[in-house]
Amino acid sequence: MPKLKYQTNLKVQAITRHFQDGEPLSSICADLRVPPVVCEQWCKDVISGLPSFFA
Repeated sequence: MPKLKYQTNLKVQAITRHFQDGEPLSSICADLRVPPVVCEQWCKDVISGLPSFFA
């Protein structure tokens, strides 16, 4: 099964709704039709990239 690619604006929307607005990932994933494990990975990717952002 090929790996799905999600548009950048969808990822930004999901991450913003979670971190800025405090919306639960389960709600965001259901609304955007994205598997929860994918949203969780996006969050981990953002958090792991923060140190280089502030360097």
